[in-house]
Amino acid sequence: MNPNREDQELLDSYESGEWRPVDSLQREIKRYQEYAAAWLEENSLISLALPAKDFGKLQKKANEAGIPYQALIARLIHQYVSGDMQAKP
Repeated sequence: MNPNREDQELLDSYESGEWRPVDSLQREIKRYQEYAAAWLEENSLISLALPAKDFGKLQKKANEAGIPYQALIARLIHQYVSGDMQAKP
C-alpha cells in the first residue's frame, strides 16, 4: 500500500464518520503505555548478526512455512531452550 493510498483511506474513513472521540484521552494514553510496558517486560528485543547466506536460507524457510522470519527464529530458540531440540556435539 503506498502512502497516498493510505492517506486517502484514512481521509475517507474520517469523512465517513468512522472516527469517534475518546472520552478521556489521557486515560487511554496511559492504558496503552501500560500495555506496551507489560509487553516489553515479557519480551526482550535483541540484535543478532548472521551470515548473509544463513539469513537468506532462514528467510526462505520462514516463507515456505508462511511465517515471518522473526517468528521462526523465536520458535527455534524456544524449542532449544525448552529441551525439544538438541545441539549436535
